Amino acid sequence: MYNVEFATVEKKIFLIEHQLNDLSFVEDFKNLIDINISELSYKTNVKGKMTKWDTFVNNKDFQKIILNSADIIEHFAKDGAYCDNAWGNKLENDDEVILHHHIGQDIIISGILYLTEDGPGTYFKEFNKTIKEKIGKLVFFSSEAYHGVSKSNLNKTRYTLSFNLRKLNEFK
Repeated sequence: MYNVEFATVEKKIFLIEHQLNDLSFVEDFKNLIDINISELSYKTNVKGKMTKWDTFVNNKDFQKIILNSADIIEHFAKDGAYCDNAWGNKLENDDEVILHHHIGQDIIISGILYLTEDGPGTYFKEFNKTIKEKIGKLVFFSSEAYHGVSKSNLNKTRYTLSFNLRKLNEFK
């Protein structure tokens, strides 16, 4: 026989929008996505085309964007964080991203960088809010936040770069 107990825990989650001013990377990132579409396409929560999980991790322009956001990251990752997932998404007509979260494996902050605009936006369930897409908009959010993208019939391509930051575990 099992003794099972349940507790309700209120979770504190965050959603931060930040607009980048230097957009010199945008066309390069879109081209990098186009030439790195992988076998993961249509097989994950992304029901569209996507690159491998680590496509942008070592990209110098992406690293610069993350480093320039250190003040935001440090606020939520006091002991530090590192990025080992940064992938590109390419959604076309009738593609979507199924509502999901990024909980697990010490992920503490997730993010989206918009490379196009005027698409369907990203819906965040807990906030009951859809983030309006704008080129260069950078969104940081709790890995626990459910988010997704509805199908679009805009007949235009939607490019984003998504990433996860993991808790930095120090050796003791």
